[in-house]
Amino acid sequence: MKYVAGIGLCLILSLPAGHASWEPDQTIDAAPFKTKAASIVDHIGKENEKLGFGAMPSFNPKAQVYTDDDDVYYHVPKLLLKDERNGYTITFLQPTRQLIDFANTHISHELFESPPAKLYDQLPTPQWTPEHAIEISKQFLPLVFDRKDVTLGQPYAKYLHQFDHPPKHFTGFWRVGWPRVDTQGRPFMPFEDVWFNISESRGVFYAQVHCPSSYQEKWGPVLKSDNVLAAAQKAAIQTTKWPLVAKWFQNGKVDSTPRSVALGVVTPNHLLTSKEMLLKHDHDARLAWIFWFAWHLNDDPKQIKPVVVWIDAHTAEYLGGDVGM
Repeated sequence: MKYVAGIGLCLILSLPAGHASWEPDQTIDAAPFKTKAASIVDHIGKENEKLGFGAMPSFNPKAQVYTDDDDVYYHVPKLLLKDERNGYTITFLQPTRQLIDFANTHISHELFESPPAKLYDQLPTPQWTPEHAIEISKQFLPLVFDRKDVTLGQPYAKYLHQFDHPPKHFTGFWRVGWPRVDTQGRPFMPFEDVWFNISESRGVFYAQVHCPSSYQEKWGPVLKSDNVLAAAQKAAIQTTKWPLVAKWFQNGKVDSTPRSVALGVVTPNHLLTSKEMLLKHDHDARLAWIFWFAWHLNDDPKQIKPVVVWIDAHTAEYLGGDVGM
């Protein structure tokens, strides 16, 4: 893994992403995945215990096996191991056995389901600083992620209250992650990253590795954004006329001047040629100029919707984009 300073660029809204359709599978040879799952659980458990968060049970080799062949990001089958006895769900890519996510549902239950979770009259505040949460997470990062072809940017840490039990509150937790960037610090769109959910009392209870694309950086000249602006403007207007979203973009127009322009790495989704809302992304990522345009109603300029267009930074080819509805 390599680390570089990153820049931030977030899409406001995204079109619906793919969802897993898991089916029980007793025919696949799951032994190699179970061996890796046992190792991951063992290493996370030992680190949790070393840091004072308490012990974790071992992975149960009799875990149930599920597979999913329908994935719009990875383009390869996935495998899910569900250890109901000890509370683990662990997902891998089938061809590479790369971890996608790890969940300790027993810890989640202890923290966020009542009973047994503790409830508070006031919203709990963190005892850690973001810097401390990041330092803790660094101990776990190499346990779940070892890809040498991926560059990670600077880490982020947020204290979240994602679960509630009105009028009382559950405890919060830290979300610590590393965004994927290229060697120049340019972000990936859709967002790719590695992140953890960490409890200040119980340690890591969730981890996700979301780096689905393959990327080979090109070192040739990069087109100037002004040189592809006209193509982006045309694509933005065409996006609002895309049959699947056109009804939400009536009686308005796209501003010709983009609100923001930045270089980023995208996995093309060819939005304008898609016949369904569930957009499928290419596996190979490409460097692109990302234009953020605003669409607004003719009689109310304050009512805006984002229209995002991706233009290849080397060839000026239209690669897709995003809309907010």
